[in-house]
Amino acid sequence: MSPVTTRVRPVEALLGVALVGLALLFVRHYVSIEHPAYIWDWGGYYDIYRRFSRLLASDAGAFWTALQSSVAYDNYNAAPVVPILPVALLFEEGRSPFVAAIVVVYLIPASLLMGLLARRALREAKVELGRLESCLLLFMSLAFFPIWPSALRGMPDSVALIPLGLATLILLRTDFLRRASLVQALQIGLLVWCAFLLRRWYAFACLGLLSASALFCLISVLRSPERSVSAIVRPALLHILAGLVIVACLAVVQRPLALEILRTSYADIYAGYQVAFPTQFWILWVRLGTPLVALFAIGLLLAAMARNTTILFCTLAGVLAHAGFIRTQSPSIQHTLPLFFWMFPAIAYGVVVPIQGMARSFAWPSAALAATFFASAFLASFLPGPRAALSSLTFLYPAHPILPLQLENYDEYRRLVSDLQTQTDAKDQVGVFASSEVLSDALLRVLDPASADRFAIVSQVDLVEGLRLAPLRARYAVVTTPPTIHMQPEFQHVITLPAESIATGTGFGAAYRQILGPYRLGATIEAFVFERQRPLTDADIAEIGTSLRAIYPNWTLDGTERIRAATVQ
Repeated sequence: MSPVTTRVRPVEALLGVALVGLALLFVRHYVSIEHPAYIWDWGGYYDIYRRFSRLLASDAGAFWTALQSSVAYDNYNAAPVVPILPVALLFEEGRSPFVAAIVVVYLIPASLLMGLLARRALREAKVELGRLESCLLLFMSLAFFPIWPSALRGMPDSVALIPLGLATLILLRTDFLRRASLVQALQIGLLVWCAFLLRRWYAFACLGLLSASALFCLISVLRSPERSVSAIVRPALLHILAGLVIVACLAVVQRPLALEILRTSYADIYAGYQVAFPTQFWILWVRLGTPLVALFAIGLLLAAMARNTTILFCTLAGVLAHAGFIRTQSPSIQHTLPLFFWMFPAIAYGVVVPIQGMARSFAWPSAALAATFFASAFLASFLPGPRAALSSLTFLYPAHPILPLQLENYDEYRRLVSDLQTQTDAKDQVGVFASSEVLSDALLRVLDPASADRFAIVSQVDLVEGLRLAPLRARYAVVTTPPTIHMQPEFQHVITLPAESIATGTGFGAAYRQILGPYRLGATIEAFVFERQRPLTDADIAEIGTSLRAIYPNWTLDGTERIRAATVQ
Protein backbone atom coordinates (compact mmCIF):
# COMPACT_ATOMS: atom_id res chain seq x y z
CA MET A 1 0.00 0.00 0.00
CA SER A 2 1.01 3.62 -0.38
CA PRO A 3 2.69 5.25 2.61
CA VAL A 4 0.80 7.62 4.86
CA THR A 5 0.74 11.01 3.12
CA THR A 6 -1.11 14.28 2.88
CA ARG A 7 0.09 14.90 -0.68
CA VAL A 8 -2.74 15.42 -3.17
CA ARG A 9 -2.49 12.84 -5.92
CA PRO A 10 -3.45 13.75 -9.50
CA VAL A 11 -6.43 11.39 -9.36
CA GLU A 12 -7.69 13.14 -6.20
CA ALA A 13 -7.29 16.55 -7.87
CA LEU A 14 -9.22 15.38 -10.94
CA LEU A 15 -11.94 13.86 -8.75
CA GLY A 16 -12.19 17.08 -6.76
CA VAL A 17 -12.54 19.22 -9.89
CA ALA A 18 -15.18 16.84 -11.28
CA LEU A 19 -17.15 16.92 -8.02
CA VAL A 20 -17.08 20.74 -7.91
CA GLY A 21 -18.41 20.81 -11.48
CA LEU A 22 -21.18 18.37 -10.55
CA ALA A 23 -21.99 20.51 -7.51
CA LEU A 24 -22.47 23.57 -9.73
CA LEU A 25 -24.75 21.64 -12.10
CA PHE A 26 -26.71 20.28 -9.16
CA VAL A 27 -27.21 23.76 -7.65
CA ARG A 28 -28.35 25.18 -10.97
CA HIS A 29 -30.93 22.41 -11.39
CA TYR A 30 -32.07 22.62 -7.75
CA VAL A 31 -32.75 26.36 -7.90
CA SER A 32 -34.32 26.18 -11.37
CA ILE A 33 -37.22 24.03 -10.14
CA GLU A 34 -37.98 26.17 -7.08
CA HIS A 35 -40.78 28.66 -6.62
CA PRO A 36 -39.40 32.01 -5.42
CA ALA A 37 -40.71 31.47 -1.88
CA TYR A 38 -37.55 32.78 -0.20
CA ILE A 39 -38.90 33.95 3.13
CA TRP A 40 -37.25 34.74 6.48
CA ASP A 41 -33.86 33.01 6.80
CA TRP A 42 -34.20 31.58 3.29
CA GLY A 43 -34.27 35.06 1.82
CA GLY A 44 -32.68 37.26 4.48
CA TYR A 45 -29.10 36.99 3.34
CA TYR A 46 -30.15 36.95 -0.31
CA ASP A 47 -31.64 40.41 0.25
CA ILE A 48 -28.48 41.57 2.06
CA TYR A 49 -26.34 40.19 -0.77
CA ARG A 50 -28.32 42.10 -3.39
CA ARG A 51 -28.45 45.31 -1.37
CA PHE A 52 -24.72 45.39 -0.64
CA SER A 53 -23.75 44.42 -4.19
CA ARG A 54 -25.69 47.43 -5.48
CA LEU A 55 -24.09 49.65 -2.86
CA LEU A 56 -20.61 48.40 -3.72
CA ALA A 57 -21.19 49.05 -7.42
CA SER A 58 -22.52 52.56 -6.85
CA ASP A 59 -20.65 54.01 -3.86
CA ALA A 60 -17.66 52.26 -2.25
CA GLY A 61 -17.57 54.76 0.63
CA ALA A 62 -21.20 54.23 1.51
CA PHE A 63 -20.66 50.47 1.18
CA TRP A 64 -17.85 50.53 3.74
CA THR A 65 -19.84 52.69 6.16
CA ALA A 66 -22.89 50.44 5.88
CA LEU A 67 -20.76 47.32 6.38
CA GLN A 68 -19.14 48.72 9.53
CA SER A 69 -22.54 49.64 10.95
CA SER A 70 -24.00 46.25 10.08
CA VAL A 71 -21.13 44.36 11.73
CA ALA A 72 -21.35 46.49 14.86
CA TYR A 73 -25.12 46.35 15.38
CA ASP A 74 -26.91 43.70 13.33
CA ASN A 75 -27.79 40.18 14.44
CA TYR A 76 -27.71 39.26 10.76
CA ASN A 77 -24.71 41.33 9.73
CA ALA A 78 -23.45 41.66 6.16
CA ALA A 79 -19.99 40.14 6.72
CA PRO A 80 -20.88 36.65 5.36
CA VAL A 81 -21.84 38.02 1.93
CA VAL A 82 -18.78 40.22 1.39
CA PRO A 83 -16.48 37.47 -0.02
CA ILE A 84 -19.10 36.48 -2.61
CA LEU A 85 -20.11 39.98 -3.76
CA PRO A 86 -17.91 39.67 -6.88
CA VAL A 87 -20.33 36.96 -8.01
CA ALA A 88 -23.19 39.49 -7.94
CA LEU A 89 -21.10 41.96 -9.94
CA LEU A 90 -20.22 39.32 -12.55
CA PHE A 91 -23.51 37.42 -12.78
CA GLU A 92 -25.98 40.08 -11.60
CA GLU A 93 -28.19 39.12 -8.65
CA GLY A 94 -29.66 35.76 -9.63
CA ARG A 95 -30.55 33.22 -6.97
CA SER A 96 -28.64 30.41 -8.69
CA PRO A 97 -25.27 32.24 -8.74
CA PHE A 98 -25.86 33.28 -5.13
CA VAL A 99 -26.40 29.71 -3.91
CA ALA A 100 -23.58 28.43 -6.13
CA ALA A 101 -21.23 31.00 -4.58
CA ILE A 102 -22.15 29.83 -1.06
CA VAL A 103 -21.45 26.23 -2.08
CA VAL A 104 -18.14 26.85 -3.89
CA VAL A 105 -16.67 29.60 -1.69
CA TYR A 106 -17.89 28.37 1.71
CA LEU A 107 -19.34 24.87 1.77
CA ILE A 108 -16.72 23.07 -0.31
CA PRO A 109 -13.72 24.55 1.59
CA ALA A 110 -15.48 23.61 4.84
CA SER A 111 -15.96 20.09 3.47
CA LEU A 112 -12.27 19.86 2.60
CA LEU A 113 -11.39 20.94 6.13
CA MET A 114 -13.64 18.13 7.43
CA GLY A 115 -11.65 15.79 5.22
CA LEU A 116 -8.36 17.11 6.63
CA LEU A 117 -9.58 16.47 10.17
CA ALA A 118 -10.61 12.95 9.19
CA ARG A 119 -7.27 12.40 7.46
CA ARG A 120 -5.48 13.54 10.61
CA ALA A 121 -7.52 11.09 12.70
CA LEU A 122 -6.60 8.26 10.33
CA ARG A 123 -2.91 9.22 10.36
CA GLU A 124 -3.03 9.23 14.15
CA ALA A 125 -4.35 5.68 13.96
CA LYS A 126 -1.51 4.82 11.54
CA VAL A 127 -4.01 4.00 8.81
CA GLU A 128 -2.33 3.90 5.42
CA LEU A 129 -4.28 6.05 3.00
CA GLY A 130 -3.83 4.54 -0.42
CA ARG A 131 -5.42 5.91 -3.56
CA LEU A 132 -8.68 4.09 -2.85
CA GLU A 133 -9.03 5.37 0.70
CA SER A 134 -8.00 8.93 -0.23
CA CYS A 135 -10.50 9.18 -3.08
CA LEU A 136 -13.27 7.69 -0.95
CA LEU A 137 -12.52 10.15 1.86
CA LEU A 138 -12.61 13.09 -0.58
CA PHE A 139 -15.90 11.90 -2.07
CA MET A 140 -17.52 11.40 1.34
CA SER A 141 -16.46 14.84 2.57
CA LEU A 142 -17.89 16.63 -0.49
CA ALA A 143 -21.05 14.50 -0.57
CA PHE A 144 -21.66 14.72 3.19
CA PHE A 145 -25.30 15.69 2.78
CA PRO A 146 -26.10 16.77 6.40
CA ILE A 147 -24.17 20.03 5.98
CA TRP A 148 -25.74 21.00 2.62
CA PRO A 149 -29.35 22.01 3.52
CA SER A 150 -28.63 25.51 4.81
CA ALA A 151 -26.56 26.40 1.73
CA LEU A 152 -29.29 25.19 -0.62
CA ARG A 153 -31.77 27.35 1.30
CA GLY A 154 -29.58 30.40 0.67
CA MET A 155 -28.08 30.67 4.16
CA PRO A 156 -24.31 31.35 4.21
CA ASP A 157 -23.78 29.95 7.72
CA SER A 158 -21.26 27.35 6.48
CA VAL A 159 -18.77 30.21 6.03
CA ALA A 160 -18.06 30.20 9.79
CA LEU A 161 -16.99 26.55 9.61
CA ILE A 162 -13.83 27.66 7.80
CA PRO A 163 -12.25 29.67 10.67
CA LEU A 164 -13.64 27.13 13.13
CA GLY A 165 -12.02 24.26 11.22
CA LEU A 166 -8.70 26.10 10.91
CA ALA A 167 -8.73 26.79 14.66
CA THR A 168 -9.42 23.10 15.30
CA LEU A 169 -6.43 22.07 13.18
CA ILE A 170 -4.11 24.51 14.97
CA LEU A 171 -5.25 23.29 18.39
CA LEU A 172 -4.63 19.68 17.38
CA ARG A 173 -1.22 20.42 15.86
CA THR A 174 -0.07 22.35 18.95
CA ASP A 175 -1.34 19.72 21.41
CA PHE A 176 -4.03 22.17 22.55
CA LEU A 177 -1.57 25.08 22.81
CA ARG A 178 0.94 23.11 24.90
CA ARG A 179 3.43 23.44 22.08
CA ALA A 180 2.08 26.63 20.57
CA SER A 181 3.85 29.88 19.90
CA LEU A 182 2.49 33.26 20.87
CA VAL A 183 1.51 33.84 17.25
CA GLN A 184 -0.51 30.61 17.15
CA ALA A 185 -2.43 31.60 20.28
CA LEU A 186 -3.23 34.94 18.63
CA GLN A 187 -4.35 33.06 15.50
CA ILE A 188 -6.71 30.94 17.57
CA GLY A 189 -8.29 34.03 19.09
CA LEU A 190 -8.73 35.72 15.70
CA LEU A 191 -10.15 32.61 14.04
CA VAL A 192 -12.63 31.95 16.83
CA TRP A 193 -13.76 35.58 16.78
CA CYS A 194 -14.14 35.38 12.97
CA ALA A 195 -16.57 32.49 13.40
CA PHE A 196 -18.68 34.68 15.70
CA LEU A 197 -18.28 37.71 13.42
CA LEU A 198 -19.64 35.76 10.46
CA ARG A 199 -22.64 34.31 12.37
CA ARG A 200 -23.28 35.31 15.96
CA TRP A 201 -24.98 32.05 16.97
CA TYR A 202 -21.60 30.34 16.46
CA ALA A 203 -20.78 31.74 19.90
CA PHE A 204 -21.81 28.36 21.29
CA ALA A 205 -19.45 26.57 18.89
CA CYS A 206 -16.64 28.96 19.88
CA LEU A 207 -17.20 28.25 23.56
CA GLY A 208 -17.46 24.52 22.88
CA LEU A 209 -14.15 24.48 20.99
CA LEU A 210 -12.23 26.47 23.62
CA SER A 211 -13.75 24.49 26.50
CA ALA A 212 -12.84 21.18 24.85
CA SER A 213 -9.33 22.52 24.19
CA ALA A 214 -8.83 23.52 27.83
CA LEU A 215 -9.99 20.10 29.03
CA PHE A 216 -7.83 18.16 26.57
CA CYS A 217 -4.86 20.39 27.40
CA LEU A 218 -5.25 19.50 31.07
CA ILE A 219 -5.54 15.80 30.24
CA SER A 220 -2.46 16.02 28.03
CA VAL A 221 -0.48 17.65 30.84
CA LEU A 222 -1.59 15.07 33.39
CA ARG A 223 -0.64 12.22 31.05
CA SER A 224 2.73 13.73 30.28
CA PRO A 225 5.84 12.95 32.33
CA GLU A 226 6.47 16.74 32.36
CA ARG A 227 4.08 17.72 35.13
CA SER A 228 5.84 20.90 36.14
CA VAL A 229 4.04 24.11 37.00
CA SER A 230 5.20 25.71 33.75
CA ALA A 231 3.72 22.81 31.77
CA ILE A 232 0.31 23.85 33.10
CA VAL A 233 0.72 27.61 33.36
CA ARG A 234 2.06 28.28 29.85
CA PRO A 235 -0.83 26.70 27.87
CA ALA A 236 -3.29 28.18 30.38
CA LEU A 237 -1.89 31.64 29.68
CA LEU A 238 -2.06 31.02 25.94
CA HIS A 239 -5.73 30.04 26.26
CA ILE A 240 -6.34 33.22 28.24
CA LEU A 241 -4.50 35.22 25.57
CA ALA A 242 -6.72 33.72 22.86
CA GLY A 243 -9.76 34.70 24.94
CA LEU A 244 -8.46 38.24 25.39
CA VAL A 245 -8.02 38.56 21.63
CA ILE A 246 -11.67 37.59 21.17
CA VAL A 247 -12.80 40.11 23.80
CA ALA A 248 -10.65 42.85 22.25
CA CYS A 249 -12.05 42.21 18.78
CA LEU A 250 -15.59 42.29 20.14
CA ALA A 251 -14.91 45.54 22.01
CA VAL A 252 -13.38 47.26 19.00
CA VAL A 253 -15.56 45.96 16.16
CA GLN A 254 -18.84 44.67 17.64
CA ARG A 255 -19.28 46.39 20.98
CA PRO A 256 -22.97 47.40 20.55
CA LEU A 257 -23.95 43.88 19.46
CA ALA A 258 -21.95 42.27 22.27
CA LEU A 259 -23.64 44.49 24.87
CA GLU A 260 -27.07 43.69 23.45
CA ILE A 261 -26.31 39.97 23.66
CA LEU A 262 -25.25 40.32 27.30
CA ARG A 263 -28.48 42.16 28.14
CA THR A 264 -30.80 39.74 26.34
CA SER A 265 -32.17 36.44 27.64
CA TYR A 266 -32.44 34.50 24.38
CA ALA A 267 -33.74 31.43 26.18
CA ASP A 268 -36.77 33.51 27.18
CA ILE A 269 -37.51 35.35 23.94
CA TYR A 270 -36.86 32.25 21.81
CA ALA A 271 -38.99 30.00 24.01
CA GLY A 272 -41.39 29.55 21.11
CA TYR A 273 -38.63 27.88 19.11
CA GLN A 274 -37.91 25.34 21.84
CA VAL A 275 -38.92 21.67 21.99
CA ALA A 276 -38.29 18.90 24.52
CA PHE A 277 -34.88 17.23 24.60
CA PRO A 278 -36.11 13.84 23.25
CA THR A 279 -37.55 15.71 20.26
CA GLN A 280 -34.25 17.54 19.76
CA PHE A 281 -32.40 14.24 19.80
CA TRP A 282 -34.84 12.86 17.25
CA ILE A 283 -34.29 15.93 15.05
CA LEU A 284 -30.58 15.09 14.87
CA TRP A 285 -31.34 11.45 14.10
CA VAL A 286 -33.69 12.20 11.21
CA ARG A 287 -31.34 14.82 9.73
CA LEU A 288 -28.46 12.35 9.71
CA GLY A 289 -30.34 9.15 8.92
CA THR A 290 -29.85 5.79 10.64
CA PRO A 291 -26.79 4.67 8.58
CA LEU A 292 -24.79 7.80 9.48
CA VAL A 293 -25.79 7.49 13.14
CA ALA A 294 -24.54 3.89 13.07
CA LEU A 295 -21.30 4.85 11.30
CA PHE A 296 -20.71 7.61 13.84
CA ALA A 297 -21.24 5.17 16.73
CA ILE A 298 -18.85 2.66 15.14
CA GLY A 299 -16.21 5.30 14.44
CA LEU A 300 -16.48 6.81 17.92
CA LEU A 301 -16.21 3.35 19.53
CA LEU A 302 -13.13 2.48 17.47
CA ALA A 303 -11.62 5.88 18.26
CA ALA A 304 -12.29 5.50 21.98
CA MET A 305 -10.67 2.06 22.00
CA ALA A 306 -7.63 3.50 20.21
CA ARG A 307 -7.69 6.75 22.25
CA ASN A 308 -7.78 8.71 19.02
CA THR A 309 -7.33 12.29 20.22
CA THR A 310 -8.54 13.95 17.01
CA ILE A 311 -11.91 12.22 16.97
CA LEU A 312 -12.50 12.41 20.71
CA PHE A 313 -11.64 16.12 20.74
CA CYS A 314 -13.84 16.95 17.74
CA THR A 315 -16.72 14.97 19.20
CA LEU A 316 -16.47 16.71 22.55
CA ALA A 317 -16.30 20.15 20.90
CA GLY A 318 -19.40 19.33 18.85
CA VAL A 319 -21.35 17.99 21.82
CA LEU A 320 -20.49 21.00 24.00
CA ALA A 321 -21.38 23.43 21.22
CA HIS A 322 -24.70 21.75 20.52
CA ALA A 323 -25.58 21.32 24.19
CA GLY A 324 -25.06 25.03 24.72
CA PHE A 325 -27.14 26.03 21.74
CA ILE A 326 -30.16 23.81 22.40
CA ARG A 327 -30.61 25.42 25.83
CA THR A 328 -31.68 28.49 23.86
CA GLN A 329 -33.81 27.00 21.09
CA SER A 330 -34.43 23.94 18.98
CA PRO A 331 -31.89 23.87 16.13
CA SER A 332 -32.89 24.78 12.60
CA ILE A 333 -31.00 23.27 9.67
CA GLN A 334 -28.14 25.78 9.92
CA HIS A 335 -27.65 25.35 13.65
CA THR A 336 -26.48 21.73 13.38
CA LEU A 337 -23.54 22.67 11.12
CA PRO A 338 -20.81 22.73 13.82
CA LEU A 339 -21.97 19.44 15.33
CA PHE A 340 -22.13 17.62 12.00
CA PHE A 341 -18.81 19.17 10.93
CA TRP A 342 -17.07 17.79 14.02
CA MET A 343 -18.90 14.44 13.74
CA PHE A 344 -17.56 13.76 10.26
CA PRO A 345 -14.09 12.51 11.30
CA ALA A 346 -15.73 9.77 13.40
CA ILE A 347 -18.10 8.85 10.54
CA ALA A 348 -15.21 8.70 8.07
CA TYR A 349 -13.20 6.66 10.58
CA GLY A 350 -16.07 4.18 10.82
CA VAL A 351 -15.98 3.72 7.04
CA VAL A 352 -12.29 3.92 6.11
CA VAL A 353 -10.72 1.89 8.94
CA PRO A 354 -12.72 -1.30 8.20
CA ILE A 355 -12.15 -0.89 4.44
CA GLN A 356 -8.42 -0.28 4.87
CA GLY A 357 -8.14 -3.50 6.86
CA MET A 358 -9.73 -5.61 4.11
CA ALA A 359 -8.01 -7.48 1.33
CA ARG A 360 -8.10 -5.48 -1.91
CA SER A 361 -10.61 -7.90 -3.45
CA PHE A 362 -13.09 -6.90 -0.73
CA ALA A 363 -11.95 -3.31 -0.21
CA TRP A 364 -12.84 -2.04 -3.69
CA PRO A 365 -16.45 -3.36 -3.65
CA SER A 366 -16.88 -2.07 -0.09
CA ALA A 367 -15.61 1.38 -1.06
CA ALA A 368 -17.91 1.38 -4.09
CA LEU A 369 -20.85 0.48 -1.83
CA ALA A 370 -19.98 3.31 0.59
CA ALA A 371 -19.67 5.81 -2.27
CA THR A 372 -22.98 4.60 -3.73
CA PHE A 373 -24.69 5.12 -0.39
CA PHE A 374 -23.37 8.67 0.00
CA ALA A 375 -24.30 9.56 -3.59
CA SER A 376 -27.81 8.08 -3.39
CA ALA A 377 -28.44 9.58 0.06
CA PHE A 378 -27.37 12.99 -1.25
CA LEU A 379 -29.75 12.82 -4.21
CA ALA A 380 -32.61 11.37 -2.14
CA SER A 381 -32.16 14.16 0.41
CA PHE A 382 -32.52 17.02 -2.08
CA LEU A 383 -34.29 16.02 -5.30
CA PRO A 384 -37.89 14.78 -5.61
CA GLY A 385 -37.16 12.42 -8.53
CA PRO A 386 -34.49 10.31 -6.80
CA ARG A 387 -36.46 10.49 -3.56
CA ALA A 388 -39.46 8.93 -5.29
CA ALA A 389 -37.33 6.38 -7.15
CA LEU A 390 -35.74 5.25 -3.88
CA SER A 391 -38.99 5.37 -1.88
CA SER A 392 -38.67 1.70 -0.89
CA LEU A 393 -35.30 2.49 0.73
CA THR A 394 -36.17 5.74 2.50
CA PHE A 395 -35.34 4.16 5.87
CA LEU A 396 -31.70 4.50 4.79
CA TYR A 397 -31.91 8.23 4.16
CA PRO A 398 -32.84 11.34 6.20
CA ALA A 399 -36.53 11.27 7.06
CA HIS A 400 -37.10 14.94 6.18
CA PRO A 401 -35.59 15.81 2.80
CA ILE A 402 -34.78 19.42 1.93
CA LEU A 403 -36.46 19.44 -1.46
CA PRO A 404 -36.60 22.50 -3.75
CA LEU A 405 -39.14 25.03 -2.50
CA GLN A 406 -42.55 24.37 -3.99
CA LEU A 407 -45.79 26.12 -3.05
CA GLU A 408 -48.91 24.00 -3.12
CA ASN A 409 -51.55 25.56 -5.42
CA TYR A 410 -49.03 28.05 -6.81
CA ASP A 411 -51.63 29.43 -9.24
CA GLU A 412 -53.75 30.55 -6.29
CA TYR A 413 -50.82 32.57 -4.94
CA ARG A 414 -50.38 34.20 -8.32
CA ARG A 415 -54.11 35.00 -8.37
CA LEU A 416 -53.91 36.55 -4.90
CA VAL A 417 -50.95 38.70 -5.93
CA SER A 418 -52.65 39.72 -9.17
CA ASP A 419 -55.87 40.69 -7.39
CA LEU A 420 -53.96 42.78 -4.86
CA GLN A 421 -52.29 44.57 -7.76
CA THR A 422 -55.43 45.21 -9.79
CA GLN A 423 -58.28 45.40 -7.29
CA THR A 424 -56.79 47.39 -4.43
CA ASP A 425 -55.33 50.88 -4.32
CA ALA A 426 -51.57 50.53 -4.91
CA LYS A 427 -50.72 53.47 -2.66
CA ASP A 428 -52.22 51.84 0.46
CA GLN A 429 -50.50 49.42 2.83
CA VAL A 430 -51.40 45.74 3.35
CA GLY A 431 -51.05 43.85 6.61
CA VAL A 432 -50.64 40.09 6.22
CA PHE A 433 -51.69 38.38 9.46
CA ALA A 434 -50.20 34.95 8.82
CA SER A 435 -46.86 33.48 9.83
CA SER A 436 -45.88 30.25 8.16
CA GLU A 437 -44.44 28.79 4.99
CA VAL A 438 -48.01 28.82 3.65
CA LEU A 439 -48.45 32.58 3.94
CA SER A 440 -46.70 35.58 5.49
CA ASP A 441 -45.88 39.18 4.67
CA ALA A 442 -42.38 38.00 3.68
CA LEU A 443 -43.83 35.50 1.19
CA LEU A 444 -46.03 38.05 -0.58
CA ARG A 445 -43.07 40.42 -0.64
CA VAL A 446 -40.94 37.95 -2.61
CA LEU A 447 -43.82 36.83 -4.84
CA ASP A 448 -44.54 40.45 -5.77
CA PRO A 449 -41.21 42.31 -5.42
CA ALA A 450 -42.50 45.34 -7.37
CA SER A 451 -45.06 45.91 -4.59
CA ALA A 452 -42.84 44.84 -1.69
CA ASP A 453 -43.08 48.22 0.06
CA ARG A 454 -46.87 47.85 0.30
CA PHE A 455 -46.65 44.94 2.72
CA ALA A 456 -46.26 46.18 6.27
CA ILE A 457 -43.82 44.35 8.55
CA VAL A 458 -46.06 42.22 10.76
CA SER A 459 -45.00 40.91 14.18
CA GLN A 460 -44.39 37.16 14.14
CA VAL A 461 -43.34 36.05 17.65
CA ASP A 462 -44.81 37.51 20.84
CA LEU A 463 -41.73 37.75 23.05
CA VAL A 464 -39.37 38.80 20.27
CA GLU A 465 -41.33 41.66 18.73
CA GLY A 466 -44.48 42.44 20.65
CA LEU A 467 -47.43 43.65 18.54
CA ARG A 468 -46.69 46.29 15.89
CA LEU A 469 -49.63 48.63 15.35
CA ALA A 470 -48.61 49.82 11.87
CA PRO A 471 -50.02 46.73 10.10
CA LEU A 472 -53.31 47.23 11.97
CA ARG A 473 -53.50 50.78 10.63
CA ALA A 474 -53.11 49.51 7.05
CA ARG A 475 -56.12 49.88 4.76
CA TYR A 476 -56.03 46.21 3.70
CA ALA A 477 -55.55 42.98 5.63
CA VAL A 478 -54.87 39.45 4.39
CA VAL A 479 -55.83 36.62 6.75
CA THR A 480 -56.24 32.88 6.50
CA THR A 481 -58.76 30.49 7.94
CA PRO A 482 -57.63 28.86 10.07
CA PRO A 483 -54.80 31.25 11.06
CA THR A 484 -51.44 29.91 9.85
CA ILE A 485 -48.50 30.02 12.26
CA HIS A 486 -45.11 28.29 12.41
CA MET A 487 -44.86 27.49 16.12
CA GLN A 488 -47.13 26.71 19.06
CA PRO A 489 -50.13 29.11 19.32
CA GLU A 490 -49.16 30.32 22.80
CA PHE A 491 -46.12 32.05 21.28
CA GLN A 492 -47.88 33.74 18.35
CA HIS A 493 -50.85 35.64 19.75
CA VAL A 494 -49.61 38.67 17.78
CA ILE A 495 -50.72 36.76 14.67
CA THR A 496 -53.73 34.78 15.84
CA LEU A 497 -55.44 37.59 17.77
CA PRO A 498 -55.66 40.04 14.81
CA ALA A 499 -56.32 37.25 12.28
CA GLU A 500 -59.26 35.82 14.22
CA SER A 501 -60.75 39.24 15.02
CA ILE A 502 -60.63 40.34 11.38
CA ALA A 503 -61.87 37.01 9.99
CA THR A 504 -64.82 36.88 12.38
CA GLY A 505 -65.59 40.61 12.44
CA THR A 506 -65.41 40.75 16.23
CA GLY A 507 -63.82 43.41 18.45
CA PHE A 508 -61.67 45.82 16.42
CA GLY A 509 -62.14 43.40 13.49
CA ALA A 510 -65.69 44.76 13.05
CA ALA A 511 -64.10 47.67 11.19
CA TYR A 512 -63.15 45.37 8.27
CA ARG A 513 -65.12 44.13 5.27
CA GLN A 514 -64.13 41.16 3.10
CA ILE A 515 -63.49 42.26 -0.50
CA LEU A 516 -61.55 39.38 -2.11
CA GLY A 517 -61.22 35.63 -1.75
CA PRO A 518 -61.25 32.85 -0.98
CA TYR A 519 -57.85 31.74 -2.30
CA ARG A 520 -57.26 28.05 -1.64
CA LEU A 521 -53.60 27.91 -0.57
CA GLY A 522 -53.73 24.40 0.82
CA ALA A 523 -56.05 21.49 1.34
CA THR A 524 -57.60 23.13 4.42
CA ILE A 525 -56.31 26.71 4.24
CA GLU A 526 -58.03 29.64 2.52
CA ALA A 527 -56.91 33.26 2.35
CA PHE A 528 -59.12 36.37 2.22
CA VAL A 529 -58.51 40.08 1.67
CA PHE A 530 -60.31 42.55 3.93
CA GLU A 531 -60.59 46.34 3.70
CA ARG A 532 -60.61 48.60 6.75
CA GLN A 533 -63.71 50.84 6.75
CA ARG A 534 -62.46 53.38 9.31
CA PRO A 535 -59.15 54.33 10.96
CA LEU A 536 -57.78 52.43 13.97
CA THR A 537 -59.03 54.29 17.06
CA ASP A 538 -57.69 54.68 20.59
CA ALA A 539 -60.56 52.49 21.75
CA ASP A 540 -59.42 49.76 19.33
CA ILE A 541 -55.87 49.97 20.68
CA ALA A 542 -57.13 49.83 24.26
CA GLU A 543 -59.20 46.75 23.45
CA ILE A 544 -56.23 45.01 21.79
CA GLY A 545 -54.02 45.92 24.76
CA THR A 546 -56.57 44.50 27.18
CA SER A 547 -56.69 41.21 25.26
CA LEU A 548 -52.89 40.94 25.22
CA ARG A 549 -52.54 41.83 28.91
CA ALA A 550 -54.77 38.89 29.73
CA ILE A 551 -51.87 36.81 28.39
CA TYR A 552 -48.91 39.07 29.21
CA PRO A 553 -49.81 41.27 32.22
CA ASN A 554 -46.74 43.53 31.81
CA TRP A 555 -47.42 44.47 28.20
CA THR A 556 -48.25 48.08 27.41
CA LEU A 557 -48.16 50.60 24.56
CA ASP A 558 -44.47 51.53 24.59
CA GLY A 559 -44.48 54.83 22.69
CA THR A 560 -43.00 53.32 19.51
CA GLU A 561 -46.23 52.01 18.01
CA ARG A 562 -45.89 48.63 19.71
CA ILE A 563 -47.65 46.84 22.53
CA ARG A 564 -45.05 44.79 24.39
CA ALA A 565 -43.10 44.37 27.63
CA ALA A 566 -40.72 47.19 28.41
CA THR A 567 -37.85 44.69 28.82
CA VAL A 568 -38.14 43.16 25.34
CA GLN A 569 -34.91 43.70 23.40
